[in-house]
Amino acid sequence: MQYIGEDSPATAKEFGDELKAKTQGLAMFPLLGKPGRIHGLRELVTHANYIIIYRILKMTDTVEILRVKHAKQHRPT
Repeated sequence: MQYIGEDSPATAKEFGDELKAKTQGLAMFPLLGKPGRIHGLRELVTHANYIIIYRILKMTDTVEILRVKHAKQHRPT
C-alpha cells in the first residue's frame, strides 16, 4: 500500500479499507474464495485487480493469508 500511497493517499486508504473488509469476511466465510491454482490454497479477488491467496488451517480453525498479489503478476499454473 505504500507504493499506492505515494501516488494517491486516498486510493491507498480505499484499498486498505477494502482489503480489511475482505479479510474479515474470510474469517466468517472461509470458503468465500475459489480453489487456487496450487492444491490446498484458495484465492479471493479484491479491489478489482488484486487477489488474496490464502489457506484454511482446519486444525486451528484459522484462515492464513499468504499473499496479496496484483492480478497481472506471474502466478503458477
